[in-house]
Amino acid sequence: MTAPAARPTLSLRPLYVALYAVAFGFIVPSTLEFLLVSYPYRFGDMRWRFGAVGLLFNSVLLLPLVGLTIIAIAAVLLEHRRVARIASVLALVAAAAVVLLMPLFVLDYVQLRKIVSPPQLRAYDYTSLKAMLVAVLMFVIAIFVGIGGLRATRLPKVAAARRAPRKSANPVVVGGGTAEATPTQG
Repeated sequence: MTAPAARPTLSLRPLYVALYAVAFGFIVPSTLEFLLVSYPYRFGDMRWRFGAVGLLFNSVLLLPLVGLTIIAIAAVLLEHRRVARIASVLALVAAAAVVLLMPLFVLDYVQLRKIVSPPQLRAYDYTSLKAMLVAVLMFVIAIFVGIGGLRATRLPKVAAARRAPRKSANPVVVGGGTAEATPTQG
């Protein structure tokens, strides 16, 4: 029986670097679409605000989060610690944006519901509910990507120090010395 032929080692580094381009392919078109579709920006108009935030929650936020996840993974694999941390912080910023925008979306939903015609009320409610549920899902995903990326890029010494048991500055010794049983006289 002969030994199996040695396989040549392949470098995956070029594919890891290509992941950066793939990630930007997820981030840029989706972000540009949102910016162009929601133009002209009318932050004071509750209808515009409701539509823009609903669009952001329903369809726009997912692809940039996928892109940030790909960037974080590629950066960790390539040992680009700073890039992974930036992607992680951007994911956490996205989570914070969802938390800040959700109450405004709900308030606009309640105010606009009064002027929706009865035949369209059911579709309005379901679409708004879907947007809110997707927003919660996007929040959870963003938190996982952000925290996961930050944890994956901890310096080895810091990670080891956090896992090590903590030593007390003033140790308390209870029952020091050897204990021998002595018979009691009674």
